Amino acid sequence: MTGARKIVVRLDATDTVGYAHAVRVAGLLDHMEPPMEATIVGCFEMIERFFPATRTVSMDGDDEAPFSRSVAEIRPDVVLVDHPRPTAALWTAARAEKAALLVAIDDYGGTVPADLIINGTVLDEYHCYGNLPARAAVLAGPCYALLRPEFGQATWQPPASPTVAVIAGSGDRARDWAFLLALADVDRSAWGPVLMIVGSAFGALEELEIQCRRNGLTLRRGLDAASMAQLMSRSSLVLITGGMLVYEALAAGVPAVVFPQVANLISEAEWLAARRCIVNLGYDGGMEATRVARAVDSLLADPAGARRMSDAQRAVVD
Repeated sequence: MTGARKIVVRLDATDTVGYAHAVRVAGLLDHMEPPMEATIVGCFEMIERFFPATRTVSMDGDDEAPFSRSVAEIRPDVVLVDHPRPTAALWTAARAEKAALLVAIDDYGGTVPADLIINGTVLDEYHCYGNLPARAAVLAGPCYALLRPEFGQATWQPPASPTVAVIAGSGDRARDWAFLLALADVDRSAWGPVLMIVGSAFGALEELEIQCRRNGLTLRRGLDAASMAQLMSRSSLVLITGGMLVYEALAAGVPAVVFPQVANLISEAEWLAARRCIVNLGYDGGMEATRVARAVDSLLADPAGARRMSDAQRAVVD
């Protein structure tokens, strides 16, 4: 890739932070035309699953020195930051190469001293930025959600017979939720076949597979975007954790029962539920198996309501 433009990316991908940022960046890099020569810098666990052929520089804790050195030595055309908790030291390191375009993929607003900010969240209060550099640009709102194209190309059609897809994102609480649903002693007789999907970096996979098999669920791991979009579009509904999965479901127009598994997803789930785009289980309610089962049963029993939900979703993320 001699002569290609260069990009240095700062992100973390761990069980604590989750892997959604890595999925988002990997999708973005895959669709760049022309491709860019990338270096990924951060705290990693199983990062090779997301960037198998990309140079990576591992960090230890909050010391941004490896990031700063990478930017200074590579002299990239673009520095991209996709990080849920950026610090002043991170932004200082990002500016180590003064000529580089600094791009931030952000979800919460605040002080983000980048040249270009992309924030695809639905909440207006997350779109507020102060102290921006001169000529900085902000692209905010769900029309700028960084979704892999396959989800926008999917068209949900309710299947003739019920079928439910359970999709658990990354992070410790999402993993606990997957086990809760695999172990739950609830009546799933109206659900039809139940398929559980987890990410490629999901821990304790063998144990989860045993529990799913015992309780009649089929488990699959690490589906690509095309397979996931097709699966969503052919399910009666999806039962999912919050975050990027929700936006993918909205784009596909598939009715969704959502568990906002981390506190910073609560407001977003409430916003979408108020517009009847999802059924919101709530931060605590999502960990109650009987409440989850009631929500799924109610939506399956209301095909007209499911269709209205699909229409409302498409109005938010088209």
